[in-house]
Amino acid sequence: MFKNISINQTQVIVLAIVTAVLSLSAWSFSHAAGTEISMCVKQSGVSYIIGTGFAKQACSSNEQLVTFNIEGPQGPQGIQGPIGPQGPEGSGAKLYDANDQVIGYITSTAPFPDSFEILEKNLGVIVAVSVNGSFGPHLGVSTQSPIYFESSDCSGQAYHGQGLSEATAFYASTNVYQSAESLYTLDKTIPKDPTDVAFYSHASPGGCTSSPVSPIAFGNRNFPMKDVRPILDLHVRPFHIGS
Repeated sequence: MFKNISINQTQVIVLAIVTAVLSLSAWSFSHAAGTEISMCVKQSGVSYIIGTGFAKQACSSNEQLVTFNIEGPQGPQGIQGPIGPQGPEGSGAKLYDANDQVIGYITSTAPFPDSFEILEKNLGVIVAVSVNGSFGPHLGVSTQSPIYFESSDCSGQAYHGQGLSEATAFYASTNVYQSAESLYTLDKTIPKDPTDVAFYSHASPGGCTSSPVSPIAFGNRNFPMKDVRPILDLHVRPFHIGS
């Protein structure tokens, strides 16, 4: 058996507003003018909307007028969405391998008629490419400085030996340095060595030289390097240029 329930006028109005809001969720507001919706609430709790385009323009004397905004205040900024898919390739000239895979983006063709520079797509380094498909260091830049090693046979971890500073390290991370058959670039996955290192060999375009070097105050110059030639040589030849 149901108990007697007492509902005052305020509760009736609140109940009417909730009922109206729920019923308006599927309503088209094309007939409502302005930024507010006006509604009349009878003592029984029955409500109806008034205004331009509706049957009545005003409430009766025994009805309660209630108004509310069509749009509420702007909410807080939402969380950042997921990263979108990779965009299409740019329209500039590109270097392709024999399988029509993009090797990199051509950045320069002068002043060397037999070579040009590309920004290698996967490594993000600038390398020279000759007409016969061989890779080399950045054109026109002194990139043949020695690469030093703690071993006596140019094996193991390589370090830049000419001395990079923090200011030039970012540029060096896109540059390539040639030593013998290797092409080295800055290895940002390994923390730079903050201490002085005793080097026992160094590599240059002429080959490996076993020559102890006393700990030098390289200071912030001990930047680890990595050989990227094995990765570059994975590109299938012959190469060709396209858009």
